[in-house]
Amino acid sequence: MKGISRTVIRRLWQSIRAQLVLTFMIMSIIVLVLSSILIYYGVLDILKTRSEDSTLRLFQQTEQRIQGFRAEMDKVSKLLLLNPEIESYMNKEKDGANYDAEDVIQINGLLNQLSLILKNYDFISSIYFFSSDGSIIGLRDDEPIAVSDEDQKHWQEITATYGNAGRTLGDILWVRPEVSQRLLRDLSYRPLNEPMISVVRGFSTIYSKRWNAFVISVNESRLEDLYGNLSKFSEDETFLYDGSGNIVSSSNKSAIGSMASPQLLERGDSEYGSFTEQNKQIIYYRMADTDWTLVRYVQISDLVRDIWSLRSKMMWIVLGNVVIALILSFYFIRKITMPLKRLTKGMGEVEKGRLGVTLENVDNEIGMLTRGFNRMSQSIYELVERNKGAEQEKRQIEISLLQSQLQPHFLYNTLNTIKWMAIAAQAKNVADSITFLSNLLKPIYNNPALVWTLREEIQYLNSYIKVMNIRYGEHIVMEYRLPERLLNADVLRFTLQPIVENAIVHGMEANQVIGTIALEGREEEDKLVLEIEDRGRGISSSELADLQAYLASGDQLTGEVPRFGIGLLNVQKRIRLHFGENYGLSIHSVVGEETRVTLALPHKIVI
Repeated sequence: MKGISRTVIRRLWQSIRAQLVLTFMIMSIIVLVLSSILIYYGVLDILKTRSEDSTLRLFQQTEQRIQGFRAEMDKVSKLLLLNPEIESYMNKEKDGANYDAEDVIQINGLLNQLSLILKNYDFISSIYFFSSDGSIIGLRDDEPIAVSDEDQKHWQEITATYGNAGRTLGDILWVRPEVSQRLLRDLSYRPLNEPMISVVRGFSTIYSKRWNAFVISVNESRLEDLYGNLSKFSEDETFLYDGSGNIVSSSNKSAIGSMASPQLLERGDSEYGSFTEQNKQIIYYRMADTDWTLVRYVQISDLVRDIWSLRSKMMWIVLGNVVIALILSFYFIRKITMPLKRLTKGMGEVEKGRLGVTLENVDNEIGMLTRGFNRMSQSIYELVERNKGAEQEKRQIEISLLQSQLQPHFLYNTLNTIKWMAIAAQAKNVADSITFLSNLLKPIYNNPALVWTLREEIQYLNSYIKVMNIRYGEHIVMEYRLPERLLNADVLRFTLQPIVENAIVHGMEANQVIGTIALEGREEEDKLVLEIEDRGRGISSSELADLQAYLASGDQLTGEVPRFGIGLLNVQKRIRLHFGENYGLSIHSVVGEETRVTLALPHKIVI
C-alpha cells in the first residue's frame, strides 16, 4: 500500500496541473498570511498611536489635578509661615531642653493650629516642625508630639536632604517616600503602614537666629488617587518618578522607591512620547514646573484584545478563501492546461509513429506551442515522405548503375580482345583508342565507391579527353587552374565528365570541336567550388532559362531522352540527394562568348 501511495503521489506531483494548483495554493496562503500579518501590525500601530494620543489627553487632565494638589500643599506651607502663633513660637529663644508653663501654653496653641489645618485639609496626614536646636513639634492625625532631639539627628537629616537635592534651606522641597521615611522615623508610636510623600520647607525668622523647617506629609495613596483611573486593566501600571529617576508614586506599590527604566531616563529631553519594551507600550509625560514625570505602562495584549476576539473569524475567512482559491485555481488551471494535455497526447502519437497529427489551436502562448507542434508534425511527415522518395530514387539510380556495370563488364572483355588483335595487326592507333576507352570503363567496373579524390576524377577526365581527341583530331585542350591542396579533396565520382562532355557536344561543335576547356577550383567557406568554362557558342537567354528550370525541377528519369540530355540533370540530382539543396550546379552563359558551369560540393564529404 505504501508503494502504491508513493507512486500515486509521485505521478500527481509530476503532473503540471497538480504542480500549478499546489503552487497557486501556496502562493494564496502566503499572500493571505502576509496580508493578515500586515493588517495585524497596521492595526496594532494604529492602536498604539490612539493609545498614546488618548493617554496624552488623560495625562494633561491628570497634570491639572496634580498641579492643583501641589498648589494646595504650597498653600498650606504658606499658611504655616504666616500663622502668628507659629511665628511667635519660632521667635522665642528656648533655654535648654526643659519646657516651662509658657512653653506648654504656646505648644498647645501651636498644636491646636495644626489640628485645625489637618481638619480643613483632610488629605494631609501629618505636619511636623523641626528646629536647628533639636526641638520637634508636630501632629499626625490625632497623635501630637513635642520632644527635644538632643543629638539633632532629624535636623541633620533635613540638611542632608537639602544638600543631596542641591537646594538651600529657604526652598520648598518635595521628597520621595524613602526620604520621608527617614525624616519621620521614631516620631510616632504607630508604624508608617504606607509610603508618605512630604513637602519640606526651611525658614528662619527675623527675631531668631535659628533655622527651622516644617515637613507636611500625605499618604502616597492620596496622590495615586489623582491618576489611578488611567489604568484600565489590572495589568496596566501608572507611576510618577522624580528628577533623580526614583519612582515617587505608583499603582504598583512594590515599585515605589525603585529606579525608572534606563530607556525612560534616556528620553529626558522630550516632553512626551512612547516606545515599546518587553510587550509593553510605555507612554510618558513630563509635567511643567516640576521634576515629576507621569508614566503609563500599557500591555500590548490589552491593545489587541479586540483583534484576538476576531481571530476565529479571521481563521474561518482565511479557510474559506483557501477553499474558494482551490476551486477557482482548479477550474482555471484545468482550462489552461487542457491544451497542454492535448499537446502531450499529440506528442505521444507522434512518438508512436503516427506522423502528420495536428491539434486544435488556441489563441494564447500555448497556442504558439500548438502551432509549432503542428508545423513540426507536418514537416516531419513531409520530410519522411521526401526521404522515402529520395530513397526510391537512390535505389533506382543504384539499379541503373548495376545494370550499367553489366554492359561495361562484357564490353571491357570484348575491347581487351580487340586490342590484342590490333596489336597483332600492328594497328597502333586502334590499340591506343581501345586502351583509352578501357581506362574509361575500368573505374565503372572495378570501383563501386561513391567518392574519390579530385586527382582521380581528373585522371578519369583526361582519359575521356584522349578518346575525344582521337575522335575529333587532337583539337581539344584541357586547362587546369587548381591549387595542389585541392587535388586530395573528395568529390562525387563522374561529376566532371558529363559537364565537359556537354561543353564539347553543345558548345564546341560549331567551332569544329576546336578550343580550350578550363577547369578552375577554389574554397569558399565550407564549400569546394569547381568551374568548367568553354569559349563555345554559348546559350541563349531563353534556352538558359529553360535549362535552369529543367535542373531545378528534378524530373524523374524516363525512357525518353530530354531535350537537354540527362548528364547535367544526373549530376545535379546525385549532388542534392547526397548533400542537400545548398549544393549543386549553376550555369552562366553569354551567346557567342562563353559558358561557365559552377559546381558546389562540400569541402569535407561524409557519406
